[in-house]
Amino acid sequence: MILTLVLASASVSAFANYHPVARATVVASSDHPVAVAAATGNNGRHPVARATTVATADHPVAVAAATSDNGYHPVARATIVASSDHPVAAAAVTSH
Repeated sequence: MILTLVLASASVSAFANYHPVARATVVASSDHPVAVAAATGNNGRHPVARATTVATADHPVAVAAATSDNGYHPVARATIVASSDHPVAAAAVTSH
């Protein structure tokens, strides 16, 4: 579930410089892969996917912060990475 956020999450336009393998891992292991794929593609600017990802996240406040305003909020990103099932992939996908 936390990966859903991630992404998103990243999207995230934290995903502006996403790593394709990490993104694929996050999308594939997400509870909501379609929303995560949409939210992390094209610089994470899909508002419906972002809203879905935030709403279904275990940490919606952190996900919202990490996916807004170019997606770079260091505390939110750290929360997402630390609580992710796949922290290495989450870190790569949300790196700026």
